[in-house]
Amino acid sequence: MSLFILGYPGSMGGANTECWHTVKLWRQAGWEVHLILTWGRDDRWHRRLDAIGAVTHHVPAADLEKVPGLAGSIVVAMCNGNLWGVYGRLRKLGCCVVWVNCMTFMFPDERLAAQQHGPADAYVFQSQLQRSMFEPELAKLGYRPGQGFLIRGAFDTTEFPFNPRRHPPNTEFVVGRLDRPDLDKWSSNTWPIYAAIPYAHRNALVMGWTQRLEKKLGKPPTWATCLKPQEIPTQEFLSRCHAMLCINGGARENWPRVGLEAMAAGLPLVVQNQWGWREMVRHGVTGFLCDHDQELAYYTAHLAYDKRKRLVMAEAARAHVERLADARIGVPYRVHMQTTCAASFSRSAARNQAILALTPHCDQIICLDVDCLVPPGLIDFAAQNIRDEQAVWALVRRIPAFDGQYRWDEWRQIRPWPGEPEHLWG
Repeated sequence: MSLFILGYPGSMGGANTECWHTVKLWRQAGWEVHLILTWGRDDRWHRRLDAIGAVTHHVPAADLEKVPGLAGSIVVAMCNGNLWGVYGRLRKLGCCVVWVNCMTFMFPDERLAAQQHGPADAYVFQSQLQRSMFEPELAKLGYRPGQGFLIRGAFDTTEFPFNPRRHPPNTEFVVGRLDRPDLDKWSSNTWPIYAAIPYAHRNALVMGWTQRLEKKLGKPPTWATCLKPQEIPTQEFLSRCHAMLCINGGARENWPRVGLEAMAAGLPLVVQNQWGWREMVRHGVTGFLCDHDQELAYYTAHLAYDKRKRLVMAEAARAHVERLADARIGVPYRVHMQTTCAASFSRSAARNQAILALTPHCDQIICLDVDCLVPPGLIDFAAQNIRDEQAVWALVRRIPAFDGQYRWDEWRQIRPWPGEPEHLWG
């Protein structure tokens, strides 16, 4: 199985880091992964990709069609706006395009490209919030529900060792904030909220600081240390903090990877009770969801005063991330019959037309005629045998439940399975 990614990993930004973790996961699955750098050069990441056997193609935009094997392939773009400049050309090459938008808004070029050339073949949503926001807009452009998939995003927990920082009583408690330097990511009320934390020894450590941010947030107080973007490795930054307090200044979070990284490293989250945070954080278990500024300050202090609570919450948060990242878990997903599988649907067509999206669950397969979640160990079976209805049903009846969009009784009326024992339908 060969996959192309239009774009490249990076150290800053959710899409860039997700790209790296996804490539690692695909390579661990034994798939051939090609990356097309758009359109510069990054030798450091090139070396890291070479080390895991991923192939980098350095081509100018004008020579895209010359990339070996690109025609007719599966092309994934992770929030890379360069896709839309070549989208029509990929269509002419017969590529199957998968779009992963990490934002909570559609890009103007994305909308225009869909109007001119039709929607992408598949859309990956990382949160239910994002899905609910995008699908009504995409439907106006020809999108069908069967083209969208909720996939939380690949995450390699080994890159973020669990190591909660010790906090003896009445000593410094470091509250962290890490993000890219987009103004909408940072609240103008950041320093007042941090100052309101009712703990005498609280300090702040932030990374992503720029002069533009200082103009919006104001000069940092004496108890705050501000680091430039990527001044130190993310893992080192997290090891210096006791908790993470995230307050946005306009941006609506989809599925913030900084939250996953913090929880994996042992930092409980104190965040706004809005957007994708609600799907990531369990209030009082893996972090705190706060309705106003006073709660943000209060719950941060609660972690500073209650050492046991902080450590129990850190362990629960790490366990939650590990569950999300466990590629062995089979999660119920929806099944939707788009057309009838015919005997002429060959093995090679199934293999070439399938979009295999391994992100935290390496068991999802989207096929030309059927899109469904395949339990672990059945991917090869699906790719080789999904050429007739018998094989399709063999897969379907192994899936424990739907996600609610398609009911079992509706499915069974369309394609009844003769003699199927009732208990197998759960």
